[in-house]
Amino acid sequence: MIRSLLKKIKPTLVKLRIFSVLYFIYFFVAKLKNRFLNRINKVTRKTVPVLLYHRVDKVLNDPIKLVVSPETFEEHIKYINKVYEPISLSELVNRIKNKSLKGNEACVTFDDGYRDNLINALPILEKYNTPATIFITTSEIGKRASFAWDMKYKEDDRAIFLSLEEIKILANNKLIEIGAHTHNHVRLSDFSKDKQLSEIETSKKILEDIINKKILHFAYPFGGRYDFDDNSKFLIKELGFISAYENTGLLGTSSSDIFSFPRINIRGCNVESLSKHLYN
Repeated sequence: MIRSLLKKIKPTLVKLRIFSVLYFIYFFVAKLKNRFLNRINKVTRKTVPVLLYHRVDKVLNDPIKLVVSPETFEEHIKYINKVYEPISLSELVNRIKNKSLKGNEACVTFDDGYRDNLINALPILEKYNTPATIFITTSEIGKRASFAWDMKYKEDDRAIFLSLEEIKILANNKLIEIGAHTHNHVRLSDFSKDKQLSEIETSKKILEDIINKKILHFAYPFGGRYDFDDNSKFLIKELGFISAYENTGLLGTSSSDIFSFPRINIRGCNVESLSKHLYN
């Protein structure tokens, strides 16, 4: 309902040059709210941060802070292993279902399915024996990255997505789980239930055909509270996924909905800043 209203009035707000101001206020307030909730949850509940990365690479210019350098990523993983017990998403689901979450766990995830996840991130994950899940947008397999945000990068810095063979290599690694991220990286709440079904089911089937394993985890594209809806969650359950993940900057808890489990988007920050992101 709120999203529908915003879509209707956005052109007027843009014309009046107040949309960007309201947008900034909304995210500032949301950030303060998240900070408060995370601090409270850290003290009163068993929490688990699910980290969200995109690319691990070296670029000359990073206009939207999508890329973490391999050196920085290694520092992050070293820190995670020092402070937390890194576990897979499947193990996270098990512990939540069995009510055995300890409160010292952390999970590592990647969105979209960039090739550098294999080339640059995997060796670091292997070095520190750290499990991770890679959520793949299936329409882009093997292509040069051309999403709107990718096109903001200079040609030499623009990424390539994982190929079929590279996805198989990752899926056969004991540390890696492959997850679905829709077929076309769409904002699910913009579409009918049937269209959502097509997007989710197509991505699941393509990936299962590639790796010959069940795809059990799903990440909502964009991942904000209004980027998916009740239809999305219903379909994900019906299709046999065991968990789904949003991107809201919150710590997960033992009582978080496993079909809209929060993640924290991680940028190319140093370890001290990472610690603050994770509320340590």
